[in-house]
This record gives sequence, structure tokens and C-alpha cells, in this order.
Amino acid sequence: SGTLTNGSIYVSLEEENEVELILNGVSITQSGNNTLAPIYGANKTKLKIKKYKGTTSTITDNRIAISDDAEDSAAIFSNKKLSIVGAGTLNVIGNLKNGVASDTKIAAKNGTLSIKAANTGMKAHKSIVLGDPTDEGTITIESTNNDGVNVEKRDDDTFEEGDVQGVQIRKGTYTITSKDKGIKSGYDVEIIDGSLNITSTGDDGINADNDVYVKGGTTTVKAKDDGIHADNKLAISGGTNTVEDIYVNKAGKT
Repeated sequence: SGTLTNGSIYVSLEEENEVELILNGVSITQSGNNTLAPIYGANKTKLKIKKYKGTTSTITDNRIAISDDAEDSAAIFSNKKLSIVGAGTLNVIGNLKNGVASDTKIAAKNGTLSIKAANTGMKAHKSIVLGDPTDEGTITIESTNNDGVNVEKRDDDTFEEGDVQGVQIRKGTYTITSKDKGIKSGYDVEIIDGSLNITSTGDDGINADNDVYVKGGTTTVKAKDDGIHADNKLAISGGTNTVEDIYVNKAGKT
């Protein structure tokens, strides 16, 4: 709790394990050049951020620049899995580059999460899972110069059986506004449930290098280019969907 006007919370483990960081009405701002992210889970830390019920916390990245080889170009960054849970409210402001990022996986649910970023709002390399099957949360993501949500595929990524590959949307309320793609996945995009509203002013609403599955919920997409763009397959089996334009690479544009 309290206020940190120019600094970082840095958590580093040499052996893989989870650390829970409870945000109880805290305000953290980081500024300067070649400094660490406001919240940084380093090395083998699995960082779990809990929004304490009834409180509002704000994390602001006001850094000018980072070193070329730095990974922590987000207001909240974790080398390993990053989880954001809890019934409180968390505001993330990424004025330098990204809002929330992980070198592997992100899972966010419950409470209220608001992200505003100069570059990508939420970014990971293996998966981003938003929402929960039972507990409705509210997530708002605004990117002024890039994607709202991005899973960037790497050739050396490995997965275990049952792992989500790409972006998965579960029960909750989601508003994504982006300059580039609303949701970009180097793997799949799967919409299971929830209320999803995407507005892209410069590119596709939903874009997947592999498949897009829409199974339920309410999805509304407005985009300058394709509402949904699937490089392999699009399968719509449920939900209420309002999409202005669809492109499936194998079938052509419809």
C-alpha cells in the first residue's frame, strides 16, 4: 500500500516458483532512463498480482527509454507466467511502450483491470487467457499505436498437454480499442464466453495466424480492415456476433 513516486517493485527467484504481490490501494510510478519496470518479475518468478477487494491501485510507466536488450518494456512485466486476479481495481498506464507483458503466459480475471499503452496493451509469447468460467470481471484495453492484445509466436516455444496456444476469452466484459489489431495471435483465438467489444482504427479486429473459434458470448467487432482474419480456419458455433468483414485465407474474402 502507499505511494512510490519513482521506483520499482522487483521480484527475482533463482528457482521457478510463484510469488503473490497484493496491491492494496498502491500507486507506483517509474521514470527516468535505463531503469526497471514499475513492477518486474525477473528470472524464474511466476508473478501473481492480486487486486485487494474494494481498493484501486495505479501503476504508471513514465520511463523515457530502456536499454536495447531489455525485456521489461511494460509497466508490469514478468519473465514467467503473469497472473492478475482479485476483486479490486487496477489501472495500468504504459507511457513508454507496453502495458502488461510476459515472456510466456498471461492470465487475467475478476475485478476491474484498465490498461492504456503507447504500444501494445497486453503482450505475451505463448498465451493470454482473459476471464473465468464463473466470476465476471471487467477488462478495458486501449492501445494508441499498436495492438490491443498480442501473442507473438516464437519458434522455440514449447507447450504441455492442455495448454492454451494463443488468445482465449472466457466469461467477463471486455472492451479493446487499438490503432493496429484488436487481438493478434501467432496461434489461435478462441472466444468461449463473455461480452467482447473490439474497435480497431487502423487494421483487423481479430487476426490469427492459425484458427479462430467463436463458441459463445456476445462479440462485436468494428475494424478499418477485416473484422475477423483467420489465416487457416474460422469456426463459429455459437454466441451473438456482429462483425463487419471476415477473411479466411483458405476460402477467400466474404
